[in-house]
Amino acid sequence: MRALPIADDVAGGIFALNGGDLGEDTGCVYYFAPDTLNWESLEVGYSEFLQWALSGDLDTFYENVRWQQWREDVIKLSATEAFTFYPFLWVQSEEARTRKVISLTELWEMQYQMKETFTQ
Repeated sequence: MRALPIADDVAGGIFALNGGDLGEDTGCVYYFAPDTLNWESLEVGYSEFLQWALSGDLDTFYENVRWQQWREDVIKLSATEAFTFYPFLWVQSEEARTRKVISLTELWEMQYQMKETFTQ
């Protein structure tokens, strides 16, 4: 895929610069959203993304995946870990979500497998 990963988050999301395979807006930042399993354009370039990541409204962006003690839990993660949620974020559910620590690689592989399953 022609895209350059530039960041990830603890919910399994991936931020990437579009190299042409994600849409016609080459050079824009896209987000692989763990709640939709789709690449979504943020409609900003790299500089604007950095500004947003350092001083933007992250509370609103992550409002569906944060919990009361998220700061205390996130600080315990290594750079190669993330949280997986159950029911999965891409499943609409009124049930309270539980979470556990998982390797980023394992989480990404699971998400891509589920995406492939849903798009077949």
